[in-house]
Amino acid sequence: MRLSRTNIAMALPNPQNSESPIEFETFVMKSGISEAANLRAAFVECELLNRGVQKAHVMVGSDALIVPTDFYDAASRTDLYLHSFPKAEGQIVESSVLPFLGSVALFSINKDTNTVLTDNFKEVRYVPAAAAVWRQLHKRSAIGHHNKLFAYFTENRIHLMNFVNNRFKFNNVYPLTGHKDAVYFILYVWKLLGMDQQKDELHLVGQLPSQEELMGELGTFLRNVYIINPTADYNRAPATRIKQMPYDMMTLLTKGSVQ
Repeated sequence: MRLSRTNIAMALPNPQNSESPIEFETFVMKSGISEAANLRAAFVECELLNRGVQKAHVMVGSDALIVPTDFYDAASRTDLYLHSFPKAEGQIVESSVLPFLGSVALFSINKDTNTVLTDNFKEVRYVPAAAAVWRQLHKRSAIGHHNKLFAYFTENRIHLMNFVNNRFKFNNVYPLTGHKDAVYFILYVWKLLGMDQQKDELHLVGQLPSQEELMGELGTFLRNVYIINPTADYNRAPATRIKQMPYDMMTLLTKGSVQ
C-alpha cells in the first residue's frame, strides 16, 4: 500500500495468474476529510482491501530526514525530526535503516491513520515511499565515470539526488507547478554541486511534466540528459506493465524492500 496526498495505491501479488501477476487498485482521496477517514472509506470500497490480507507493507510519502548512521540516536529521533519538520507535531515518527547509504531515514505517520491500519491488519510495516528509489538510483550512480544528478518526479514534486561513494551528497524535494520550475531547480542544484555541463549527466524518471518542453529547455544548458525507462531498466518486469503505478512502488515490487 502507498499513501500519498492524492490517492491510496494498492498492489497484491498473484503469482498464479500469469497474465496479471500483480493486481493493482487505487482510491482517490476525497477532499475535506482526513487521511484516516479516506482510509476507512477505502477499506469499505476497495476490492483488494477486502481479501482478508493480514500483512501490509505501507509506503509513506511524508517528509523524510536522512541521518548518518554514526550520528543516529533512536531515543532522540522524534525530537530531531520535529526540529526539522515542526508541522509533524503529534504524529508517530518512524525510522528505516538505509544500509546502502550508511544512513537512517526518519519519517512520520499520522496517529489516526496508524490506528486504522493496525485495526485492519495484524502486521503493518512502514517504509519511506522513496526508499527503494534511493537504492536503485544509488546503484545507477556507480555506473560509468561521470558525476550524475537524478531527478525523480512524482505528485507535483521533484526529488533531486546526487551520491558520492555510499552517501548522499545531495537530497532534497521541491514543489512543482510546471516544467519551468523543474528546469529552475535542476539547474540551481547542478550549479550548487559544481557539476560539468559538458561531461556530467542528468537522469530523469517518473511523471515528467510537459516532457518535450522539459527536455528541450534542459538540452539548451546540459549536454547529457537521459530519461530512465523502467520497462527496459527492469527487463519488462510485471509491475512495469501497470501504467498507473508510481515508479517508487514499481521499484519496490520489482527490486524488493531496502531492509
